[in-house]
Amino acid sequence: MNFKEQLKEDIKIFLNLDEFGEEITIQNKKYIGVMERPDNESNKEEYEGISKEIDYILYLEYEEELEKYISGKQIEVNNGTFEVYRSYKEESLFIIELQERIGI
Repeated sequence: MNFKEQLKEDIKIFLNLDEFGEEITIQNKKYIGVMERPDNESNKEEYEGISKEIDYILYLEYEEELEKYISGKQIEVNNGTFEVYRSYKEESLFIIELQERIGI
């Protein structure tokens, strides 16, 4: 087994419901993934007096349809409203960084 094959196997274990995976609903569609609430001190970006925090990071198995969740898009995740801060593909994962939208 080469490195990329081993990485794909590790990602399957990471997303497995019996390991770290959980059911995540995005825009009324169910996915299996991992939803992490990071330490915001290390995930704060500052731009000339403007501070942005990442409230959650979603790790999902890559599907092309996930690419529609681009920066600035407002989405429903597990009955909460969020704004996509950034989304990208990394190996066979699709990662979505979210900011909470309160009062919307």
